[in-house]
Amino acid sequence: MRPIHVKVALLFCLIGLVIDLSFIPLHKEDYGEGWILFFALKGLVSILWFVSFILIYRGFGWPRYVYTIFVLLAIIRYSIAGLDNFLDFYVTSSFLLSIGAVILWFTPQSNQWFKQVKERVS
Repeated sequence: MRPIHVKVALLFCLIGLVIDLSFIPLHKEDYGEGWILFFALKGLVSILWFVSFILIYRGFGWPRYVYTIFVLLAIIRYSIAGLDNFLDFYVTSSFLLSIGAVILWFTPQSNQWFKQVKERVS
């Protein structure tokens, strides 16, 4: 049985995905006339993340490492570039949800469950 940590982490990711997707239409003046193209590209990337979340839910461990690397890159980006965009509600909430998900995926209970699934498959 999946630990609650994995389920809550996936819920955090899905909420963050919805927040990210709703950001562009609500701030389309920031993107100019090309906001639809940018929204379409963001949608394609979101589909890839959604597929990776399904894989994590099924017990594959590697997508959580990929997601963690992207979260770490975002932390580095914000620490180098400054916090001007970070003060926006959408960016902040999505970012904090991502950090929370990464922490929950690497709790001892979650790690044990991922190891059990991996042993069962091999």
